[in-house]
Amino acid sequence: MMDLGVHLVDAALYVLGFPQVEWTEARRFARGVPLGSASDAPEDFTVGRMELEGGILVDVACSWNQHVGCNAVISAAFYGTEGSAEFHNVDGSFYDFVATHATGTSCTELVHPPDDWGGKMIVRWVNALAESPCYRKETDEVLAVAEVLDGFYGRGGPRRLPSARQAPGAVSAAEEGLA
Repeated sequence: MMDLGVHLVDAALYVLGFPQVEWTEARRFARGVPLGSASDAPEDFTVGRMELEGGILVDVACSWNQHVGCNAVISAAFYGTEGSAEFHNVDGSFYDFVATHATGTSCTELVHPPDDWGGKMIVRWVNALAESPCYRKETDEVLAVAEVLDGFYGRGGPRRLPSARQAPGAVSAAEEGLA
């Protein structure tokens, strides 16, 4: 999750305007074996969930060792009451993406390759730095992403709520230090 998933968490929070993260949970695996929250072993697959203010749920899955038949499968989908938006990479590419907007049963393609996006963010950052080397409030967004990742790894971050299936007052295995 640290190397690839950080971009998915950042993208989700960015698209949604960096709302407050209420809680996080994750399941990490190494070669198909579940890792406890206290494990420092590197995972090859992680599924994380975060609840944002307003009850918005975000699920993130990331693996660097999946058998997907290409270099990478990268996608994100956002579902709302008035429509949805989705983007995904093309043919395993790390650079070529398609973005669509759907309402009901109709779908409109918004972006498709080739798209001249390469390097634009670094140029924007350099221009902003040249304008003023002072602290910028949007830097706090990096901390929000880091807190989510900390939560996924069970090391602080947003607080964890007991499972909804758990009886009131019961203590989860994670709270007991057993997970």
